[in-house]
Amino acid sequence: MANTSKNEMDDEFLITLPEPYLTAIGKVCVQWGLLEVAVEMATYKLAGMDSNDWRSKVMVTHMAWPQRVDILASLTEDLLENYPHLKNYKLKVRPALKKAQKGRNRIVHAQWDYDEDTGVASILSASARGKLKLAITPTTIDEIESIADNVGRANIFVWKMILNKL
Repeated sequence: MANTSKNEMDDEFLITLPEPYLTAIGKVCVQWGLLEVAVEMATYKLAGMDSNDWRSKVMVTHMAWPQRVDILASLTEDLLENYPHLKNYKLKVRPALKKAQKGRNRIVHAQWDYDEDTGVASILSASARGKLKLAITPTTIDEIESIADNVGRANIFVWKMILNKL
């Protein structure tokens, strides 16, 4: 390990969010990981791929999330005649996946701020589609946990659709 002077150690960003916020953000991340597994497994099953074949894993792993969602849409549409329960992808699963993605991105790609004086955590965001828009959005632990719940709900919808239980 290289020698690190005290001054170098002082040159770091400190996380100022209180632990309950960090825990809630962690829940979003963990739920998202579980959802990715469900979508991966659904893709293998609907595409007739062997989930134990490393080539299947390579193909799905290299897909961006929007591609995964679109591939499932195509597969469910093409298989609908033989498996009518797959209509639930369009009706329930895809909207839940989109909602989960939007919420997850809001939390995971956020620039967080915490005002110790007021006890308020906020997400600082910028959008430049057409015009630069800046926003500071106060965010509660309950809102973050609600997003984690939405991601978990999307996960359950994927599994239930595949098992014809939705």
